[in-house]
Amino acid sequence: MRPEAARVQLAAIRALTVEERLRVAESLRIFAWELRAAVIAARHPELVATEVQQRVREVFGRVVS
Repeated sequence: MRPEAARVQLAAIRALTVEERLRVAESLRIFAWELRAAVIAARHPELVATEVQQRVREVFGRVVS
């Protein structure tokens, strides 16, 4: 990222309220979860939806632990 773009982005982030930051964080969390689920489902077409979700929980559990 260019330095000027980084400065503009940082200023925009700093201008967010706490509520807005939490909303952005939640959106990013949901996006990451759905993306990981899509990757797992594509790599393992034999899995049913509940198995895919279990694997996603395992992946994110390792990140948190």
